[in-house]
Amino acid sequence: VAPLSVLCEYCLPYVKVGGSFCAWKGPSCEAELSAAQRAIQILGGKVSQKKIYQLPDGSQRTFLQIGHNRICPLAYPRSGKNIKKQPL
Repeated sequence: VAPLSVLCEYCLPYVKVGGSFCAWKGPSCEAELSAAQRAIQILGGKVSQKKIYQLPDGSQRTFLQIGHNRICPLAYPRSGKNIKKQPL
């Protein structure tokens, strides 16, 4: 649906501290996860679970659970226009 950094900015500010959100990502998960580390840290999150699943058609999907460990800055989430124009 969107790059992981964008999903984190839309989701983490609304997740209760101590809670988590989950994302299903495709084969490029490792690259997306590396690119999203800064956003995850800024928003007070941490990857708490990563599990790779093999689908019946042979493709892979990765389940990511990102925990919310601290209150994120009040500046987030930004407007959709700003998230798209200047991703974290």
